[in-house]
Amino acid sequence: MFPVYISAIESSDDRDKVEQLYTKYEKVMFLTAVKYLKNNMLAEDAVHSAFEKIIENIKKIDDVSCPKTASYCVTISRNVSLNMLRSEHRKKFVDADDFYENIADNTNIEDEVLRKIEAELLIDKISKLPDSYREIIYLYYADGYSNKEIAKILGLSYDNARKRLQRAKNQLMSEFQEDNLGNG
Repeated sequence: MFPVYISAIESSDDRDKVEQLYTKYEKVMFLTAVKYLKNNMLAEDAVHSAFEKIIENIKKIDDVSCPKTASYCVTISRNVSLNMLRSEHRKKFVDADDFYENIADNTNIEDEVLRKIEAELLIDKISKLPDSYREIIYLYYADGYSNKEIAKILGLSYDNARKRLQRAKNQLMSEFQEDNLGNG
């Protein structure tokens, strides 16, 4: 399947860059996708979709070995995987028969609905953060990287990574507080 993507790229430099990216990051992208999708076949699909997106934006990548490039590839893989989960979730949620069966089985549906609403609100708030804050939030909370690992991925010092994460959390908290003050 990968040769099909490569053949569609006009520039030989871009083709080489995509081949290098695939060789260097395909495994970590696959592991990231498996972490979310819990299915090897779906994870393979996610990685292929992620590479389609990378190819669309190949001009934005200067250095294949740059920590930002590694983060970029992992982030795309994670986002594609999450989109696949959301799409699957919507399909399940729309099926009314299953929904009514779940109501009978689930004694506390209100808590479940509230958790889903809160999660969607949090995702919405995170998506509105500046790129550097959003990226570090995802690396820390969604991907489970430590501050030390994040520093290495993003090419920052440990202290800068830790401070950026703290600033991102503070901005996220202030967004929630602004909403609460505005709605209160």
